[in-house]
Formats: sequence, C-alpha cells, structure tokens
Amino acid sequence: MYAKFVADLLGYRGPMIHDGTADFIAYASLMINRTREFERTELDISKLIYKEMGITSRLTTSSISTSDKFPMYVFLGCHTAENYLNLLANQDEQDLLREKKKSIFNKLLHEANRTSPYRHVSA
Repeated sequence: MYAKFVADLLGYRGPMIHDGTADFIAYASLMINRTREFERTELDISKLIYKEMGITSRLTTSSISTSDKFPMYVFLGCHTAENYLNLLANQDEQDLLREKKKSIFNKLLHEANRTSPYRHVSA
C-alpha cells in the first residue's frame, strides 16, 4: 500500500513489485553469494556489514526488511544496484535465483541432518 502511495506521488506508472519480492531477492542473493557463511552457520549480518563496509550495525536477519540498512543487505547479496534491479524486473532471473537458493538450501539441510539432526537451517 505504501509503495503504491509513493508511486502515485512520483507519477510512476510502471510495474509494481509483489510483496516479499525485494526481501526474497536480497536474502536469496545473500545465501547464494555467501554460502560458506551459511554452511558454517556463521552468518551474522552485523559482522558481515562491518567486515565488508566498516560500518557498525545491530542488524539481524529477522529485522532486515524493516531496517534502514536494507540497502546494505542488498549490496552484500547482489553486489550492485544493476544486479538487484535486474532481479526485480526479470521474472526468469527470479526463477533462476529461486532454483539456486533451493539447491543450496537442500544441500545445507542434507549436511545439517547428516552431521547434527538438531541443527537449524534457515530457509
């Protein structure tokens, strides 16, 4: 609803992004590009932001979509605004991203069940 309000204010008449798409793209891209951190269950967004950008943050995975740090999260996953916008605008790219994420998630889940059946793996 807020996005529609802003689009009307700016006179934007292009396609609207479905709810959750931006979050999915950011999270899936991060999972794909930072698989090693996910494998070791060491994905600490705040530490990653500090390591990559030198910025102190108290960002958590659960608060990402409502945070003012969302652009940092997108950058860590997509690396460039061009990649992010391409993923937002291109359904085929989103489908490919979804398949890659699913493959990595299944690999992580299989490994977690093999090594520790009580280990939690985030989708």
